[in-house]
Parts: sequence; structure tokens; C-alpha cells
Amino acid sequence: MKGIIVTGSPGAGKTTLLAAADLKGCKLVNVGNLMKDFALKMGYVKDRDEIRKLDQEKVDRLREEAFAAIGRMEGRLVIDTHATVESEGKFLTGLPFSIIGSAKWLKAIVYIDAESDEILLRRALDTNRHRENDGKEMLGVQRDINIATLSFYSSYLNISLYIIRNRQGMLIESSSAFNKVLGEIFGD
Repeated sequence: MKGIIVTGSPGAGKTTLLAAADLKGCKLVNVGNLMKDFALKMGYVKDRDEIRKLDQEKVDRLREEAFAAIGRMEGRLVIDTHATVESEGKFLTGLPFSIIGSAKWLKAIVYIDAESDEILLRRALDTNRHRENDGKEMLGVQRDINIATLSFYSSYLNISLYIIRNRQGMLIESSSAFNKVLGEIFGD
């Protein structure tokens, strides 16, 4: 197995961009959905957005279960997840070192970036999720923490960190940039 991690702030448009992209035969895996499935089976939550309000021990268990399931998968994977999740001013890691530090299968990290105003608009329009009600300042802090975390991981693992701007109304251009990255990573 080999794969890439695609991450970004909640509302940056990761899932939308990935749905529009040509995944070149890669399997798309959403860590939050895997965690939700395990959390529902364990009776922890009723929906995915409740996970960030669980105690850290339960979140860690769910994440470990999700990445263990990913570790059993074969082929080329595109893994949709978060570097951090903010909850009431506290930042929870989405990619703990205990998991990412030993991910020899990981070939690159892709950060999907968007302006804070664009993220706030997308969150307001997304009636399917129950996201934090952050302001522009908190979104900027989260972006800085995400990029710092991902920069460390890319240096430690000696892999590339790609940053793709996902501007409002420019989905075709953003998915095209992502397709180019996939071609570089997997040689297609």
C-alpha cells in the first residue's frame, strides 16, 4: 500500500475537491467517516460532529481504529482527514505522531487551503454538518498550526508537502492542480 494524506481546515473544501478530482484509480478514504462508524458501533455518538466533544481517550481509540483499518487496506490510497480539529479554543490533533511517524506508506501530504472568508461562507452554507462557529482570527490560528504540523511531518518523513489553494468558484482549477499532484506522486 502507498498513499497520500489530504488535509485542510474544516470548510476548506477537501471533500468537495476530492469528489471533483480524477483519483487515477486510488481509493478515497475519509478518516472522519471511519471514526464515525466505529463511534456509532461503540455507542459514543449519534453523528460525526459529536466526535470532537468526546474525551481524548475515546478520540484516540477511534483514530487508532481508523488508521488500523487503513493499514489493512491495499492499493493506492487518498486519505481525507484533518491535521487538527478545533473545539472551543482547544486544538485536537488529527494526525498524532504515534500514527504518522511510522507511516512508511505515506508518499506526500496535500494541504487544501482557502481564505478565512471563503471557509466561513462554506460553513454557513453547509447544513449537513455542525461545525464550530469560529471567526476569521481563530481560522487563521488553526491554519498556522496545521501548516506548522504538516511541515514538521513532511521534514521528518522526507516527503513533499503540497499546498493547493481552493478558491471559491475555482473548483475545476483546484481539482486540476490536485490531479497534477497525484500524477507526480503515483507516476500517472
